[in-house]
Amino acid sequence: MFSPILITPLDFQYSPKLPTFGNQIKQNEGDFVQNSIEKEKVIFFIGGFMDSFTRALFEYFLQFSHQDFAKFYGTYDSAPYLDPILQTLQEKEIYFISHSWGACNTIKLLARTQAPIKHLLTLDDVSYTSPLPLHQVKYWENVYITSHYSLDRSNLVALIGHPQKSIKYANTNIPLDPPYTHTSIKAMLERSKLYAELGLIH
Repeated sequence: MFSPILITPLDFQYSPKLPTFGNQIKQNEGDFVQNSIEKEKVIFFIGGFMDSFTRALFEYFLQFSHQDFAKFYGTYDSAPYLDPILQTLQEKEIYFISHSWGACNTIKLLARTQAPIKHLLTLDDVSYTSPLPLHQVKYWENVYITSHYSLDRSNLVALIGHPQKSIKYANTNIPLDPPYTHTSIKAMLERSKLYAELGLIH
């Protein structure tokens, strides 16, 4: 049912290959991402536990278009496969946007990689372990929901996953109060430093 999904620029070669579609992410959506690795910057979108069903972050990956950026999309369980990919991209400026359990796994990935990261944006990180300091990340901003106590299904999932809220190692922590929920991706992106800079939402 769940398997790692990783969508890369069409001209990017890596091994081992991971599936590019599954659940509610359709094959032609990955195929139609006209995207070249021959850009000076790279951005990764890493979705949460159910993102291949809810498409909460995936939709913003699809929308994102910037002439200076190549883009990658991965589900939360693709993060362990990204370290060798990051090593091949060290000459580029690398950015990450990660949500929920995907944020947790991205933090773990970046704690062990040697690749320099220009900007990390975590969106309502959930984890059973405390986040680690990320010395090779130049700027880390964390947007989080202040309260998950509601009947919203995504908030209930976040409570099970243990929301981290403010992260002491982040350069900036940005709280969002109810009625915003764990999947209020648009609102979280709008509060981020990357929003105006990169045109994350159209």
